[in-house]
Amino acid sequence: MTLKLRFSLIGFGIILFLIVTPILVLYARGFMIDFNTRQIVKTGAMVIKTDPAKAAVYLNGKQQQSLTPTNIRFMTPADYDVRIEKAGFQTWTKRLNVRQQFVTWINLNREAITLFLKDPKLEQTWITNNAKPYTDVEVAKIINIQQPVPMPIDSWFLENNQLKYKKTDTDNPQIIADNIPPFTKSQIIRAENQIHLILDDALYAVNNGLEKIYSPVLAAAWDPASKQLIFGNNNEILIYNPSTKNTDLILRSSSQISHPMLNSETGYVFFTADNKIKAIELDSRDKKNIFDLVADLGNFTISTDGRTLYTFNNTKINKYTIR
Repeated sequence: MTLKLRFSLIGFGIILFLIVTPILVLYARGFMIDFNTRQIVKTGAMVIKTDPAKAAVYLNGKQQQSLTPTNIRFMTPADYDVRIEKAGFQTWTKRLNVRQQFVTWINLNREAITLFLKDPKLEQTWITNNAKPYTDVEVAKIINIQQPVPMPIDSWFLENNQLKYKKTDTDNPQIIADNIPPFTKSQIIRAENQIHLILDDALYAVNNGLEKIYSPVLAAAWDPASKQLIFGNNNEILIYNPSTKNTDLILRSSSQISHPMLNSETGYVFFTADNKIKAIELDSRDKKNIFDLVADLGNFTISTDGRTLYTFNNTKINKYTIR
């Protein structure tokens, strides 16, 4: 090797070092070249967890190498079409934004994204002969599942346009709120530290008087797990948070909706519409995924873990595995 060639190779190595080293340092610090804008940008990341695991992840239609759970790093800041697929389960999709120096959690405020079976499995059927459709409590006793213990509301009552409370039958009632507007029908919903009223078609919170939340409202139920009130009418499902006093619209539909039920474990609201039991996610980023579960007429209840769905009327009770 000649001296000239030797010096040429040394010079080339120095130049290569000066070019490659800064690129590697920038890459290690989370920078990369955006070839679309021809600029050096700070990257972001995405964390993806699903239940069940080992689901395929697609970003902008391209399948990623690893299955869930997975962390995808060094992503150019942009909007991404995310698709989660697993054999036998319904597909979850959402358009999410990745920002520089931030981590986008695909499972927002949850341990993992819940995936539902494409074809829920009918596990068992109880044949009954009841004079009228069963209630949730009656179904729980028959199939021996644990339901949240309802709070006693016998000591709370409406009388003479006043909301009253009696600790025992011998106590004199205390007036909690007065100037209750006239009504023809009413419902009292008790939470841990909050009382809600449905007077005709209006929902109220009792806070040193009456604070109107929404109208029209046909039914409401307190969810002890999330400490929120789910309520709705024939075409809407909403959730009210007493601590923040925020009301979030979960669903507005032209089809008639009935029996909305919040399940905190899965992060979904279950409801009946178009003769099907469906589930809509709470995650409001982009569109909300809505899944058809079973085409089963009648009422329903769901286990606390959101894995088992029970449908019932006055002739039978069906048990489905949905996830």
